[in-house]
Amino acid sequence: MAKPGKSILTNVLQVIQTSSRPPVSVLDNRAATYEKLGRLKAALQDGKRIIEEQKSEARGYLRVGKILQMMDKKALAQEIYGRGLLVAMHNKQLGSQTRSSVDPIMILPAELFYMVAALLKPMTLVVCLRVSKKWHDHLNALTSLWTVLDLSLTGRPIRNLAFRACIKRAQGRIGSATLNHSTLKMSHPLRLLTSNCRNLKYLDLREGFKMMGSILEAMPHVKSLNTLLLPDCEITFEGITRILGTCKCLCRAEFGTVCIPFYAGSWPTGLTNLRTLRLNIAQPSELDGVILKIDDLVERAPNITELILTGWGGIPSHTYSFSKFLRLESLDLSRNLTNFFPELPPSIRSLNISHRGMLRPVGFLNLQNMEMANLVSLERLRMENIDELAVSSLIKLLRPSIGVRKSLSIAQAAFMDTATMVELARSGVLADVTELSVAGTFVDDDGIIALTSASPNLIRLDLSSTNVSGISVKALVIRPEMNLKWLGLTHCASVSPDAVELARSKGVVVDYQMAERSKSGKKVRYL
Repeated sequence: MAKPGKSILTNVLQVIQTSSRPPVSVLDNRAATYEKLGRLKAALQDGKRIIEEQKSEARGYLRVGKILQMMDKKALAQEIYGRGLLVAMHNKQLGSQTRSSVDPIMILPAELFYMVAALLKPMTLVVCLRVSKKWHDHLNALTSLWTVLDLSLTGRPIRNLAFRACIKRAQGRIGSATLNHSTLKMSHPLRLLTSNCRNLKYLDLREGFKMMGSILEAMPHVKSLNTLLLPDCEITFEGITRILGTCKCLCRAEFGTVCIPFYAGSWPTGLTNLRTLRLNIAQPSELDGVILKIDDLVERAPNITELILTGWGGIPSHTYSFSKFLRLESLDLSRNLTNFFPELPPSIRSLNISHRGMLRPVGFLNLQNMEMANLVSLERLRMENIDELAVSSLIKLLRPSIGVRKSLSIAQAAFMDTATMVELARSGVLADVTELSVAGTFVDDDGIIALTSASPNLIRLDLSSTNVSGISVKALVIRPEMNLKWLGLTHCASVSPDAVELARSKGVVVDYQMAERSKSGKKVRYL
């Protein structure tokens, strides 16, 4: 039995063969049939022929644009759509109208109107529903426009009836939802959403979602969820494991406020889909003595590529080992009270072990793991607010990744001074650094002058709150091999305005703010 598309094509071909100049509608039908059968080149030829036959009509441009989109030629499709829009705006039908304003729905082809509406934010679409009954009916009929629900920035309270209307408008096909509980003036909004939208993939619950019980109650309804963000919900380890154990499809799970009581038990099985996991402790001191079972986690979730464990108290003498995470590319261990450098896999591209935001800086006692880390693909390293660190160990950490463009931040580090900078420059590990921050350190002109010859690829440099003067700033910007684009000089008391103006005249964007006291004793800032 012949397929319906092929039988239609046969009939259309018979009409075309019996006519020396087939109607445009017949060509359009054949192009649509070719399109359904996947014969895009043949459909494109018919689309071009429609344009040649009727240049004053938008039909051919829309057909060609759609086919080019299917052929993944988006730039060319956008250009063709633009030409079709110009035709629609200047055809005879538009020219005969004498009204001062024109309703876009009346003149724009349906495809173009949908493309424009798809670019609008959800709350803007809600406003568009109030333009007229025609707009309301037309937008309501486009179910795919309402599959993204974002109520995070709404200024007015959302009540039960309006929330249900959002779900009804999408016909239960909401795939992404961002909710702000403080604006939802209704009971159990999460249960209502998850019970009606079983194919929900993305869920972001922002300020106000404090009840862990309501979240745990909603999770069994959306087992296909692949992204869950809970930045404000206070949750225990038991709650985390229940969510991860229920939603096996989760690829990204972020818990922004892990709280006590916390018992670091076993992780649930079957977390092979998990790629990103974030566990943040708001008060690190509350979990002193609690050790995460990293070995257990790597067995249950071996495919993690991004791991964020911030604010953990733990035991200062404990060494965490991440070496078995063979796919781990990004590791954030900032604000952790540990003196022992972790064991790392060679797959790491981004590493953050800063102690910024803590009451006291922390130094590393064991440097063997740092010196033995073979981070051949390292692209981003942040070691901020570190108290003690041997520069030789830092050099050994950076050396395997020589040849890889990278960003390096060692701001507020007590160990960083001019002698350290000179030693780093001479070692060659800064040759591929494109972004460098030594803000708040004891680096002076000698260290920066050594840097100019050692870092020819430097694009961004932050020297805020250091001892540098205008001499090193001028040396940086006048070297012909330097390609510096941004320079931070905030609170550099020894940098003169003429050095700043010279840098700006060379095309460098300079962040230069100082603080002076006025006669009244109040601090005055100026650029």
